Amino acid sequence: MSFGYGLAAAVLTLVGMATGAGRLDRVHAFVTRATAITVVLLGVPGLLLCWRPALWLGLFTDDAGIHAVGAQYFRIIGPSYPFIGVSMVIAFAFQGLGRATIPLAWMIARVVAVLAAAVVCTHGLGLGERAVFTTIATGNVVSAAGLVTLFILTERRLRVAPSGAPPLTELAATGTR
Repeated sequence: MSFGYGLAAAVLTLVGMATGAGRLDRVHAFVTRATAITVVLLGVPGLLLCWRPALWLGLFTDDAGIHAVGAQYFRIIGPSYPFIGVSMVIAFAFQGLGRATIPLAWMIARVVAVLAAAVVCTHGLGLGERAVFTTIATGNVVSAAGLVTLFILTERRLRVAPSGAPPLTELAATGTR
């Protein structure tokens, strides 16, 4: 996850500079490239841990019970790691645009929804950790898809700002349109 955070932090700065310069084409390029790099950097370990969870779990314990639950975790959630990175990059890109509220609200809604679904799965339906892991992985994918959609819509709105609208630098500074 550190790779995702590092690239996201760079995107925040690059998007902020491009926004200040009025270069939305650069915003799109920076976000697209960072997202692609993040998918690869988090996808490889996610898939490796999905395939061979004992490589990581064996560093901490030999307990068979922990290995069983940990393997289940990595097999279900590991493939969703790239989506966590995508969410990070997009959330930081929103901050670079001066719109930090959008990803914050989205992430709060995601956490509440995943937590509620996990509680229903375990307490209401009597399902085990597999259901919780599936809920988390689904939340990761849906969150990334939602943030990407919101970012594309925001980017389009900025591109088609009516003539006479305030410059991008003013929009970014005030966070309004």
